[in-house]
Amino acid sequence: MSNRTMINSLFEELILNNQSNLTLPTVAISSSLELITPERAKALLASQHTNRNLKQKFVDYLASEILNGNWEATNQGIGLDDAGLLVDGQHRLAAIVKADQSVWTLVVRGVSRSVALRAVDQGVARSRAALFSMRGEANSKAKAAICRVLALLVVPDMKYGSASSPTKDQEILNLYRTEIEEVIQVSSKELSANFAGVAVLLLAKFPVKGREFLDGVVSGVGLEADDPRYVIREYLFKNRNRSSSLDRTTITAKTIMMAQHFLTGQTCKTKSPRINSARYVEFCSLLGLEVNKSLFNFCGGGLLPTGTQIVENE
Repeated sequence: MSNRTMINSLFEELILNNQSNLTLPTVAISSSLELITPERAKALLASQHTNRNLKQKFVDYLASEILNGNWEATNQGIGLDDAGLLVDGQHRLAAIVKADQSVWTLVVRGVSRSVALRAVDQGVARSRAALFSMRGEANSKAKAAICRVLALLVVPDMKYGSASSPTKDQEILNLYRTEIEEVIQVSSKELSANFAGVAVLLLAKFPVKGREFLDGVVSGVGLEADDPRYVIREYLFKNRNRSSSLDRTTITAKTIMMAQHFLTGQTCKTKSPRINSARYVEFCSLLGLEVNKSLFNFCGGGLLPTGTQIVENE
């Protein structure tokens, strides 16, 4: 059955149900699943008159999904007007060009340019927490926030301030589920996900020491002023309302510094943890992690110790 035949059939049904005030749409819209090559994507991008500014981070994310084999055709695709010019889908097309791979996607023709500008993509994007919740995850908001921090710590080519893909978030949740749920159960709302992500890694690698670190920071009971758990606890409570990407990454880095102090039996003589790239490298060595250059540079950068494994960020 063609799209037009289906519309006529539905219209007749509405008439039978006494909804005669409705008029039959005059727009002839058609759709088909088509293979979009990088060359065709370039041509379609060149055909668009105006569109919103391209969000390069979103293009990079879609391109990575294509390269990782996670691309799937859905009800959302490429929108073309009556002349075959692009009115919707520039990010998908730009990602196809960047990945340099052909993909199957839905192509919808006959979309009015004025309608596309007014009505397309006006819905609410699904957050990571919403996706987790739709999969039946309890504490979905906390889990999504912790997985975002873990992505920076365990995915070596992540950039701080960037979001990982939903697929990667799910992989991280599956890998560290036990530790994530333990941290959520024990921790308080005042202790941010940036602290929780580091605590999860400590629990996974050193269950006993990791729990000592977690319990000490959460309760603060019996801690001396130079105990790294006390220092990071005080810092976290004083900065619990900081919410920018830079602030969140700073909290992650400072938690790493105090975790490194704790694991190596060192005390802390300053009231605020000092960020140091050498300590970050040692933290990675202790936990068997690859050094993330973005986070390494955030911690001060400098020369890496001989033999240190590092992944360059694009």
